[in-house]
Amino acid sequence: MGNTTYYPLGETVPVHKAMGGDWAEVVHRAADKRGRRRVVRMVYEVVAFHALRDQLKCKEIWVVGADKWRNPDEDLPQDFEARRVENYRELRKPLDAAVFVDELREQMTAELTLLNDRMPKLSWLDIAERKSGAIRLTAAEAQPEPRNLRRIKGEVQRRWGIVPLVDMLKEAVLGTGCLDAVTSVSGGGSLSPEMLAERLLLVIYAYGTNTGIKAVASGVHDHTEDELRYVRRRYLSTEAARAIAVQIANATFAARSTEVWGQGSTAVASDSTHVRAYDQNLFTEWHSRYGGRGVLIYWHVEKKSLAIHSQLINCTASEVAAMIEGAMRHGTTMDVEANYTDSHGQLEIGFGITRLLNFDLLPRIKRINKVKLYRPVAGEPDAYPQLTPALTRPIRWELIAQQYDQMIKYAMAIRTRTASTEAILRRFTRNASHPSTSSSTTHTLAEPTDTDASPARPSGCRTVTVLRAKSGHGSCYETWRRQGCLSPRPPTG
Repeated sequence: MGNTTYYPLGETVPVHKAMGGDWAEVVHRAADKRGRRRVVRMVYEVVAFHALRDQLKCKEIWVVGADKWRNPDEDLPQDFEARRVENYRELRKPLDAAVFVDELREQMTAELTLLNDRMPKLSWLDIAERKSGAIRLTAAEAQPEPRNLRRIKGEVQRRWGIVPLVDMLKEAVLGTGCLDAVTSVSGGGSLSPEMLAERLLLVIYAYGTNTGIKAVASGVHDHTEDELRYVRRRYLSTEAARAIAVQIANATFAARSTEVWGQGSTAVASDSTHVRAYDQNLFTEWHSRYGGRGVLIYWHVEKKSLAIHSQLINCTASEVAAMIEGAMRHGTTMDVEANYTDSHGQLEIGFGITRLLNFDLLPRIKRINKVKLYRPVAGEPDAYPQLTPALTRPIRWELIAQQYDQMIKYAMAIRTRTASTEAILRRFTRNASHPSTSSSTTHTLAEPTDTDASPARPSGCRTVTVLRAKSGHGSCYETWRRQGCLSPRPPTG
């Protein structure tokens, strides 16, 4: 059988959907004089493994007894039916799907009407019929530097000069007492608190600046390299490092003066950073977009430049899952209500999930010109004359109502951590055929912020995001923001 080009004529070869399309002519060939179609064994096996990989990724196929690749039904809360009322209350969502749909329809209608009425006054926005896409945005002009900012910078430089980073780290530790979190996570030891604090400072500085323990150990102090490495192994675990970061962030929020910094922010921005790493590192991967070996660190930073969460992700991992994970699990006292991200941090299903988890996903979409806005109701072709070139068919609200309860289950699974966020979102890839994948999941409405308001871009123009189904290809959405419309591609069909 190893040298057989074709399967025998009497062999029954299972047929699957991956054998169609461009593969059809390669898998089947007319191999004999009678013109009978034969299945090429090697090509068929390659196609079968491709199909298996795709279906395993979206959990259409699962592995019995596995964890990451287990039955997707095991990812959902097993007590959901018994705690239905409590689950809906925790997510602040109505039990009746009709009420949920009516609220979305009303919000969408109001926001599209507002946008249509404001269009003549928006000089930075143009919607017209054109081959490159109906929507065209004008780049915002750079804001002038505040008059006193240069003076403040000069005074800081004059008063303190260049402050070594290790001194800033020491002051943060002394001011917040964040190293107490290390002993609470790792337990006590034989080292005195002062000695442990000094060694932890050096270890954190070594890893935080990528200087390395060996180089830091050669500095002017009384600690050897072996002592620093012991403290690293014994005390500085992932949980301890995260606890230190959370305590510093909370102390910073508490110390901020409202007169200087303004009211507390509820929005964060998230993105990944590619960090170079040695080939011998087991976590090192090749990243095609960054073009090199290393690891990806995904950051969540609030508006005033304070990092509230960071995580290590695979180069092939979904940044949408990392975005949701950071917004939900940051652990600080900050209440995240909005998450700004780039094109890689958004996905159609991401808008629906974040809506159900009560925060807004506000991405910057690269192909803004290809956005299409969906109509809230049918039979009103002239309802929004200013937006007509960018409009397409009405939303299928019945699909939202049909899969509303199932989507609540997935949202609760993420909230209660019965499964990882990435495992849940893997269920909603284009290869999945689950009914929830082809349903309209949600509609997001983002409130305006004072920082977004300007004479050229009025704060009254809000964000509207509508998700709808596209059978067999996951959920499609269209979204509108003050900065522009958000959608990765025009709808088809």
